[in-house]
Amino acid sequence: MKIKKSPSTIKSIPEISSDIIIAGEGGHGVQKIGEIIAHTAFSVGLQATYIPNFTVQQRGGVSIAFVRISNQPIIYPKFNKANLAVILSGRSIEHVEKVITNQTTIINNSTLSNPILFKNIKYKTLNSIPATALGKKIGPRSFNMIMLGKIIHDIKILKFEDIENEVTNIFKSKYSTNPELKEQNNKALKIGYEL
Repeated sequence: MKIKKSPSTIKSIPEISSDIIIAGEGGHGVQKIGEIIAHTAFSVGLQATYIPNFTVQQRGGVSIAFVRISNQPIIYPKFNKANLAVILSGRSIEHVEKVITNQTTIINNSTLSNPILFKNIKYKTLNSIPATALGKKIGPRSFNMIMLGKIIHDIKILKFEDIENEVTNIFKSKYSTNPELKEQNNKALKIGYEL
């Protein structure tokens, strides 16, 4: 005799997911941010994909990262609608605006991307932060860690400590020769997370 479970006894797991697009220029750390988010998600047991995308210019071109995080299987790594769009420079907006909808939260680096550039784009929320200006007070190239901290705060899927640990793992060899870099990165992450 087979016993069937009634629908009320079957518990479904609510889906936790985020589709994140990150865009900036070569040298802004776009791909490193995407890689860190995906590695962190995977390390805590979530499904994650990270797809790099570049414009045709070799130097100074626009760099884009597609990151998907979910507690469910990910069928396809790219997406047409982003939950979160992270803009590191104004020049990159036109390359990603097609995935920005009225359900998309935007994190904008207002030092390099004037918020007025979004006036003709429909979005849910625009969070403009002067990441480059804030980063200059911490150390060279710290602004991308500020943006990473803000991303983690806004998606509310990954813990700050997990990102901090992944950043330490990825930059382990650099930290061994430059301990000050670890302090700068951790400080920048915390500033971004608290914005």
